[in-house]
Amino acid sequence: MYTDRSGLMNDNSVCGGLPPQYQLECIRERMPQGDPISSFYGWELQAFIGTGISKVQCADECGRLRKMSFVKVCLGFALGGSVAAGPVMGLDGIACRPESYEGIFGEFGAAYGPAGISLDVSPTGVWEVGPSFGFLGQVGGCFYMWLGNE
Repeated sequence: MYTDRSGLMNDNSVCGGLPPQYQLECIRERMPQGDPISSFYGWELQAFIGTGISKVQCADECGRLRKMSFVKVCLGFALGGSVAAGPVMGLDGIACRPESYEGIFGEFGAAYGPAGISLDVSPTGVWEVGPSFGFLGQVGGCFYMWLGNE
């Protein structure tokens, strides 16, 4: 068993499938209402080069809710700003770690007036889609860096 850089315990097992005597680490912080859906919200400003903040939440392999913050630096065909939120796919269980969300994402967005949609895809298998509000049409890439846990 080890503690990764975000302070999470990892014994490479799924706690829910273990006999009760081996689940002590997981039961200690288990959420009684069940596992949440992984989700994100954030904002971005860009004029070909830009930045933004993204906050994500997911449930680790023991069902513990983890909230992480990231800053992103972007480059691409975009002009404007937006606020977006929605579900995140590929970030549950053992993947609920900063290193799963860090790195490069391809980002695509379209807006009609202030309403739009955002799609972000990472080579790690993590992707997110959601409605956005703002004036940002975008085709480009962003590099996400972990700021810490909330």
